[in-house]
Formats: sequence, C-alpha cells, structure tokens
Amino acid sequence: MSSIHRKVKFRAFLTALSCIVLLHSFTTPAEAYERNGIKWPFPTQIISAYTDVTGNYSTALNQAITNFNTSTQVHLSRHDGAPWVAQVQSYGAVDWEGMSKTNTGNGVYTVTWARSKVNTAYIPASTAVSRIKILWLHELCHVWGLGHTTNPRTVMYWNVATPYANGISSLTSDEINGINSIYRKGAIMKRTKAIGVAIAVLICATCTLSACSTDTTQAQADDGTSSSHGQTNGSTSTEFSRVKLYETLDDLAADSSLIVIGTAEAVEVTHDIDGLTPFSVFNVAVSEVLKGDVAVGDTVVMRQTDGEGDPGVLEDGQTALLYLTPTGLDGELASQYYPVGVTAGVYVLDGDVAALSADNDSAATFSHTVTDTGDSIPNVLSLEEAKDSL
Repeated sequence: MSSIHRKVKFRAFLTALSCIVLLHSFTTPAEAYERNGIKWPFPTQIISAYTDVTGNYSTALNQAITNFNTSTQVHLSRHDGAPWVAQVQSYGAVDWEGMSKTNTGNGVYTVTWARSKVNTAYIPASTAVSRIKILWLHELCHVWGLGHTTNPRTVMYWNVATPYANGISSLTSDEINGINSIYRKGAIMKRTKAIGVAIAVLICATCTLSACSTDTTQAQADDGTSSSHGQTNGSTSTEFSRVKLYETLDDLAADSSLIVIGTAEAVEVTHDIDGLTPFSVFNVAVSEVLKGDVAVGDTVVMRQTDGEGDPGVLEDGQTALLYLTPTGLDGELASQYYPVGVTAGVYVLDGDVAALSADNDSAATFSHTVTDTGDSIPNVLSLEEAKDSL
C-alpha cells in the first residue's frame, strides 16, 4: 500500500471520527416527557379566548403564552377567530380543574380544532395568577402534543396542584425538551447530517455531502410523524388535570356520597353546561347499595365527561360498581351525580350478571376501562374488596 493511500485512509478515519463526535454534541436530551400523538402542522398557532377569560384568568393565560414563546420553538399568539379556544366555566364537582380536547381530522398534521378549559368550581377568579398560569401551561401543553408524566416536579404531572406545591410555576426542561422534540427543525437537520456524513466516510472517502441530503430530509419527515403513543386519525382526544389522585380504595370510598351497583341506561349526550363540552347522561337502575341514601330499585342519574363511545364512558346496558358524588351544579342538574375521580369511580362488571347473584362476593369482579389515570387504586376489584374498604 502506497503512502498516499495510507494518508487518504487516515484522513477518512479522522473525518469519520470527527463526525461521530459532532453527532454526540447534537444528541437531544434524554426524554423525561410523554407525547400524546398530537401535532400541529406548524409551530406557530393562534388561540382565542372566550369573553369569560378575564381578570386573573386572562393575565395567567398571557403569561403562559409568553412562557412558550420565550422558552420553546413554538409560538402562540392570542387573537379572535382561531380554531384553538381557551374557556373558563364552572363544570361542578367533576374532579378535573382543567381539560383539553383536540380533534385531529384525517391525520396527525390536521388538527381541526382544540379547546382548553379551566373549571371555576375548583379554580375561582380569586386564585393566584401563578396557580392559574401553571394550569394553562398544562392544558396548552396537551394541545401542543404532550401527555402526562409521573414526575411530580413537572408541569405535566397528573394533577397540577402537586408540582405547584413543589415550587413549579413555569415550563420545566422536560416540557421544553418535549415540545422542541415535536417541533424541532434545525437540531434534526444537524444531527442527521452528522450521521449521514459519518457513515458515508466510513464506506467511501469520496462520498459528498449532497449525496446524503436525501437521507437527511427523509429522516426529518419520519421524526415529524413519530409518537410514543401513536395517533388515531379522525379522532377527538380528551385529557384532564385531575383535582385529586387516589392512593387507596378507602380514600375513593370516603369521597363518595353513593356507592352502588347498577345497570346503565343511556339517556343522551348533552352539551347543557357550556354548549360545547359533551356529557353522557345515564339512568342507573340500582341493584345493590354499598353506601348512601338510596334503595334497591331506585334510579340514579349519572353524567360523565365526554360522549358515548369515548374511553372510560359507560355503555348502554353495562352493569357497574359506581363511586358517585353530587355534581355541585345548579337547577335540575344538582340532583345528578358524577363518578368520583373522573373515571376512577367506574368499575364495569366482568362477565355475566349471574356472578352477582351467586352469594359469593369474591366471585364478582369489576374492572376499570381506563387504567392509565395516575391513581394507585386497583384496576380490578372484587365486590368483597369493595365492601371491605367501607
């Protein structure tokens, strides 16, 4: 081998090594966030605020918008007529203080509308601006594409009260890295270019940068459509900031005014609180009472956030063990009940109703239909365990 050939190979090796070092410098931080599968087509969006977003609610929303604009690669501005709407309303004792609902048309890039809501039943107008701000941040992060985390020192923890009590009032590095991972551009181009050059030099010292450009573009597109949770096209997703997370079944039972077993009859999906938010309403024919001032044969009216067929919502004809609390709403809605803990208080009967008449409480089991809620209570429960918790 000639000295010229050795020099060429040595230079190729040094170039490849330099590219690998460069690649390492562009590696994104370790993921301490969760994606929910949502992504807007552009990182610049507009949000409208309903007329009820005034005072501290409005100030906190503006501060949250500024936090995104100064800390992340997305940009949000506030103007009327946008498909993304901020709203403030009392939804009663529904056990969520904030909610985000997002519709994604025919693909991950086609967000058709989004709504971010604050429940004044838990967050009154006198609430500190910093407390409302972190709630807006949480709900807006959902619409940008982030899911819940298990870290109580992040904005995206299941209930906002916990990180706020831990001193969190602005986006943490987890939310910033998460949003930037969804909407980043330059970082991806630099990192994938380094990969392409390093591989090319190892294969052939004469590979040019232009020969790698196609791979770089494709890698960026693949990253833009990826998600840790996937995405169902043409769907509407709903996420909540919970008021309380339940550690034990005893706690769930203690917060329940009624605990009954009954069979649900779907009545309607109504938008009777704000004209926008769907609630499924059921007549529940009570077959057994574990707690509360009702009798076997009575009918209890229960409502759940979201419409028929959404995850966690009872279906017509299902028999369930229900942990219920009064809605705290006005008028005729005051006599209705919400499940405690949004979906935590809904356990659907496993198998046939015959298990309930077998005079064996351990044989009748009930299951959550939504298991990823942040609660620590069991997802499968026997009737015997339910009675033991009282």
